[in-house]
Amino acid sequence: MADIQKGKISTIEGPADRNGNYTRARVIPEQADGVVTKPLVIASQLRGESGNLTKGTEVVFAVFSDQSGIIFSRTDGEWYGTIYGDVVVDGTFTASDVKTDALTSVNNHVHGGVESGGSNTSGAKN
Repeated sequence: MADIQKGKISTIEGPADRNGNYTRARVIPEQADGVVTKPLVIASQLRGESGNLTKGTEVVFAVFSDQSGIIFSRTDGEWYGTIYGDVVVDGTFTASDVKTDALTSVNNHVHGGVESGGSNTSGAKN
């Protein structure tokens, strides 16, 4: 059984993930001011610039009976739009306002000439 709580980030620490973002943070629970958790896993979508977590950021987290846990949301609901690493889509991917001069699908088929303000849809699969 997990105990879901609200608190503020105390520290952000390692180890780093494959993208160089720290994977753990200690949190000061709202109900126990002054007490700090053990290092909790930061959910991947909140690491680095994506979650923009800093000391004092309010978060929602779960702590399990062994005192391990996970930070899974900011209380303000913000997300800063950064996705790290390779992204694989098994199905259709649609994008608008693409800001690149070339797109390469998984099967190395290149779609080029898309500029900012344009759009592209690629349904490529492995």
